[in-house]
Amino acid sequence: MVPIHLLSAALSVDGTNPPTQLEKLVLSGLEIFSIPHELNRFLRACTSLRILETQYRAYGQKPLGQEVNNQAVLKCLSALIYLEYFRLDYDLTGDIVEKCLKGRDAPFRRLRHLAIKGETATLSYILSLPMQSLTRLDLVVGDPFHHICPCIAQIHCLTNIHLEIGVDRHNPRYNVKFWPGLNDWEGTREDLNALSALKNLQTLSIGPSNINLAIPWLTDDYFIQWVTNFPDLLNICLEWECPLTFASVVALSKSHPRLRQCKLLWTQELGDWNDLPSPQFADLQHLGLSLVMNFDRSNIREFVTKFIKRPSSMSTCTLFRERGFDLDGNLIVEEADETYVVRLDAKAAAA
Repeated sequence: MVPIHLLSAALSVDGTNPPTQLEKLVLSGLEIFSIPHELNRFLRACTSLRILETQYRAYGQKPLGQEVNNQAVLKCLSALIYLEYFRLDYDLTGDIVEKCLKGRDAPFRRLRHLAIKGETATLSYILSLPMQSLTRLDLVVGDPFHHICPCIAQIHCLTNIHLEIGVDRHNPRYNVKFWPGLNDWEGTREDLNALSALKNLQTLSIGPSNINLAIPWLTDDYFIQWVTNFPDLLNICLEWECPLTFASVVALSKSHPRLRQCKLLWTQELGDWNDLPSPQFADLQHLGLSLVMNFDRSNIREFVTKFIKRPSSMSTCTLFRERGFDLDGNLIVEEADETYVVRLDAKAAAA
């Protein structure tokens, strides 16, 4: 890690040798309360910058009265007309983004990949900006009781979405009321219907962060119809609890046989796996299911061949068994305990 005084010196620009040709800048391991003020002046000089990534190093909760100097980063964005990738690894809250970017001329007009996290209201403002070139969005939403999907759906050019909903345990906003409950976040029809507008999706990933996600009203018929809105889908990872059955997995394999990654991590209680219908994935490489079932490791090959026509193409296959429930009724799944986790070596099984 570079001491902050050396970083400040490195960022100093004397005007005679400005970094106008710099295309990529990654600031990693920054102490979260020590962003140098020279950063603003330096970034304004990086007129050819295409990639900007800042990774902070947090140490517990933020002391009272201390704020991160992110305005130095945000204010310069309007000048970075060639910026294609922007990652800010710090919670954006309040109206900081609006204050820094309001009235600026389309600061993200060439952005292709955006990775940010923060409060729903703050992120919603960013997502409302003109971003006609944005194809990948990595979003961590820190409000488990709010809904961001309608805002995401405004960006019709998206092909890759990685959405994480929940709270950061190291964030000062995290407290006991955010301890995982049965239904911390319930997806609505408005959420899923909004995402249906993103017809070009190739990757869709939605998962929790220290909370539980649930869509208790979801049915097999609705899910099967919903995924047909994404004809180009290659990777799907949905980690939420819902009453969908194995029939939805089979239907997904028929509507999207070219899927490369399929992770459907809701709890599915199954009986004898020999009686299950066979999905029709053709090139599946990664499979993840959250199954409650009796499974004999000696039958690995037979199980794998139920999912793909060419088992040798699949590199990983993971099943999770139900372990039980805690005192609050929350499902406990312990990945580290091999008694309850079955990981299949698909290539070995196919040999």
